[in-house]
Amino acid sequence: MFHDGHRIFVQVDTTYVFIDPEASSGVASILVDTETGQNEIVVVPGSNNTLTPQEVKKAEDMISKARLVTFGLEGSHDAVIEALSIAKKYNVPTLTNAAPASTSINAK
Repeated sequence: MFHDGHRIFVQVDTTYVFIDPEASSGVASILVDTETGQNEIVVVPGSNNTLTPQEVKKAEDMISKARLVTFGLEGSHDAVIEALSIAKKYNVPTLTNAAPASTSINAK
């Protein structure tokens, strides 16, 4: 991490960032009712849904050395399950935001 006096820069390893030329990036809009605080989230997964378990396996070495791996369920559930399995194999702690909720996940 470094800064130029006005901004802080963080170096991010993009080794396992994949580009799908046929799908847009995922995006989510969060609407909050200012009176009740209730929120509504509209998710358009885009390329998040195209990540495959095989692509996740390519990152096994990085996952095995992680101090924590975090997940959301906005994309490919098969890819998330693969990453969770790898993390478990190496006793890496995980934190999952199980949203958006789905009944289609097979909790192995």
